[in-house]
Amino acid sequence: MIKSDYGHINYPFYEQKLDNGLKVIFIPYDGVNESAIVYLSQGGYLHSSKILSSKMPFGTSYYVEKMIMDDEFKDELKKLDTDSYSASDYSYTCFQVTKKDDIFTPLTLLMNRLSSMRFDEEELDKQFKRLHEKYFRVYDCSKCRNCCKKLGISMTEEELDKICDYLHLDKGSYVEENLNEKYGEYSFKNTKCQFLNEDNSCMVSSCLPITCKEFPYTNKPERL
Repeated sequence: MIKSDYGHINYPFYEQKLDNGLKVIFIPYDGVNESAIVYLSQGGYLHSSKILSSKMPFGTSYYVEKMIMDDEFKDELKKLDTDSYSASDYSYTCFQVTKKDDIFTPLTLLMNRLSSMRFDEEELDKQFKRLHEKYFRVYDCSKCRNCCKKLGISMTEEELDKICDYLHLDKGSYVEENLNEKYGEYSFKNTKCQFLNEDNSCMVSSCLPITCKEFPYTNKPERL
């Protein structure tokens, strides 16, 4: 590892680029227990929406964090009397191991896991599905709707017919004024969904297009 000067953190720190391209920063510090924190210089939050007063975790870094520090690995560390912790933020993902002595044994296990990140596709699908169900069980999309406002939606001809019937819209006029058609699917000329009320409620919740029903697809196989 390359040693860097003290800088603003008042501790020397060490940097190393792993063979798989990850840049790792190691910061030692004095304390009652021995502890090691590994920072990966890439974060995992893409917006500031809230779940149970916490930021909504999002992005590949967050899922990678959970795959590395999964329950099986935590149990392995517990057998070594080692406490573990991981977190993602805008600028970094971090992993911490804490032990009364011999911190290098759990640290070596962690570093080996980081340097050989190769995830089984079936296990990755299970992890995505588990996290999806955990967070969307409590998350209310109507409190945010950023996806509806920023990402846009697409509708099939059949879905558009149902929506027009439900809202009593003249299909021809509505398509001409608001929609683009390509390969048999319709999308809004402006990205923001036109079916949102001012209070962020959805006008067409009883006849949603499948792209809305299944978004963000994190519980679906082969989403990557």
